[in-house]
Amino acid sequence: MFDYLNTYKPSEITAICEDNKSSEYKTISGYIARIEHFCVGLNRGIYDKDTFYALAHGYFDGYQIQKRILPIIEAKTLV
Repeated sequence: MFDYLNTYKPSEITAICEDNKSSEYKTISGYIARIEHFCVGLNRGIYDKDTFYALAHGYFDGYQIQKRILPIIEAKTLV
């Protein structure tokens, strides 16, 4: 799922968020939902931090993920 989200630049995601009825918006929303489910596993103790890191391969390290998903999270909070 991460690979698909990585095909979008943060600026492209920002532009897509301008139309929350578009198919691309719905597609990216699905990717974000999968990330949320993945993170629930960590928060609920299904994964320990080492397992989470091994599964995510460091995907959540750094600022890149934040730049990519923040526009859609912000768009969803406005709806």
